[in-house]
Amino acid sequence: MHYLIDDLHCKLDLRDNLGRTPMHRAVIKDKYATVQLLIEKGASLSIQDDIGETVLHWAIFF
Repeated sequence: MHYLIDDLHCKLDLRDNLGRTPMHRAVIKDKYATVQLLIEKGASLSIQDDIGETVLHWAIFF
């Protein structure tokens, strides 16, 4: 992740075909270190996916 963010400058809030960001995926997959890194790098916590769920909603589910 450090390489993708710091060296390749990948967009933190880029959405996939379900409207989910890397933060959504990290929360759903229980990747706590990745969640922490994305927060430190400024990833949004308020973006809604295609069904209207934010990262915080997914954190409650998982």
